[in-house]
Amino acid sequence: MNYYKRHIGDYAAATRHLSLLEHGVYTVLLDTYYTSEKPLPADLRAVQRLVGAKSDDEREAVSVVLEEFFEKSADGWRQTRCDEEIHNKQAKAEANQVIGRLGGRPKEITDSVIGESVRLPEQTQTVSEGFQAQKPNGTQANSHKPIAIKGEVADGKPSALPVCPHLVLIDLFGKHLPEMPQPKPELWAGKNAENMRARWRWVLTARRTSGKRYATNEAEALDWFGRFFGYVAKSDFLTGRSGKWTNCDLSWLMKADNFAKVVQGNYENKETA
Repeated sequence: MNYYKRHIGDYAAATRHLSLLEHGVYTVLLDTYYTSEKPLPADLRAVQRLVGAKSDDEREAVSVVLEEFFEKSADGWRQTRCDEEIHNKQAKAEANQVIGRLGGRPKEITDSVIGESVRLPEQTQTVSEGFQAQKPNGTQANSHKPIAIKGEVADGKPSALPVCPHLVLIDLFGKHLPEMPQPKPELWAGKNAENMRARWRWVLTARRTSGKRYATNEAEALDWFGRFFGYVAKSDFLTGRSGKWTNCDLSWLMKADNFAKVVQGNYENKETA
């Protein structure tokens, strides 16, 4: 990604104590993170080389900034704020692609899972704006959250949307669709995890025509997914009972195009005339 929001006031409050050199290092680290769309290398020397830190002072500044504003994990130095912005960008791009393949944005779609029409979150906004987080009362959240430190937003408040509970959703899938191939939780990562996060976010941001969201918290979102998997279980085509196709699984359901088609009722059983 070649663009990210930077809230000057929040940044200044969180970094007022940094030296000019450390400010420069922090900026380069953020630019590198966003450009690559992945965590910084776990090896400190690799990070120093990546950002061009040559002098002792520059290498020390890299170490100081990493320790304070990033968190070391198994796959490298991560920052929650960076990961959230990258995820949002990828979800928006994916949504735009789906909309394009479906022939443009409709005013509303039918949600066969609940039997109602639903207004897409972007209906009154541009596509790139529509996936911004919503506050629990339905108002628009701050368009720029402070830089996250050690896995939290700098002001101590959690992210506006609940984190996607991958393991719980995998378990829900297994309970409603035990006859289908079951994913191994320890291997649920990469694109599968990204797709599930995007679908989870959709359930928490999409609105019915009444203006009410599908879900405003984790419990409501889990209830929706339970009904979604139960709806899938009724489809002879998706479950393979019709004998026409047997490739449906959780990975397939979480892909944007497939998810949209299921929600709109494309795979409902057709009554025999």
